Amino acid sequence: MQRVIITGANSFLGREIVSAAEGKYKIYPIVRIVTKADEISCSMNEYKKLDLLIKEPCDSLICLAWNGTRGETRSNPEIQRQNLEYSLDLLEFAKRNGVKNVILAGSQAEYGVCDEEITEETVCKPVTEYGKYKKFFYEKALESGLNVKNARIFSLYGEGDYKGSMIMSVLEKMMKNEDCELTDSLQMWDYLQVKDAAEALVRLLEKGEIGAYNVASDSPRPLKEYILEMQRITGSKSRLLFGAKQGTAGIFPNIEKMKKIGWQPKISFEAGIKALIN
Repeated sequence: MQRVIITGANSFLGREIVSAAEGKYKIYPIVRIVTKADEISCSMNEYKKLDLLIKEPCDSLICLAWNGTRGETRSNPEIQRQNLEYSLDLLEFAKRNGVKNVILAGSQAEYGVCDEEITEETVCKPVTEYGKYKKFFYEKALESGLNVKNARIFSLYGEGDYKGSMIMSVLEKMMKNEDCELTDSLQMWDYLQVKDAAEALVRLLEKGEIGAYNVASDSPRPLKEYILEMQRITGSKSRLLFGAKQGTAGIFPNIEKMKKIGWQPKISFEAGIKALIN
């Protein structure tokens, strides 16, 4: 059985990856704060001591841990620089441990603002410090000599998501029939249920060549359609105040590369929202 190290193993995405990988792999879940008996406590700034915590060689590493992923911290260069420093420590440990395969939790933020369909060949022009350092880490990882695959993940949602996300905040208001202040919501968007994303990263443990992979729902549509579907599912009487807030650029990801290695999403947006409500 392959041995797989997962950092950020009790994060929003990490929990689902551990669940999807259980039974298939021997998992070494690295977390900041231990909540389960099998978890290994090690903060990012302590990665240099991982040799003392994991003493048997492992086959693969999934890098999820990253600070400053929400709000203003995404634009904080010092937080993002530290992420890079600690993540490079992690790669050095991986090489010492004998790890061969590394899966990175990349981001749509690496691409920056794109008006057209986004493929893995789209030139990356990140505009946030978060996106810049995610891109830089991927580039440095490629120089490490390890088999690196970068999962560029687009707009996750699901149980345990950040309460301030569009879906979680609007859904809460809809359940209370409160007014929802929104952008014009005309831009294209793509939402992927977190369990589908977890299956994608587990698939990358098994298949695929070195390189970047877009991980998205394969059904991008105007953001307004997602919001109207949420209202239909909830039966909410909320007033949808489109145009009350300033909007952002849209996204239109292409996932043909992931499809070629046998992965595609299974959970519809309707099913994902109903699960959240339940």
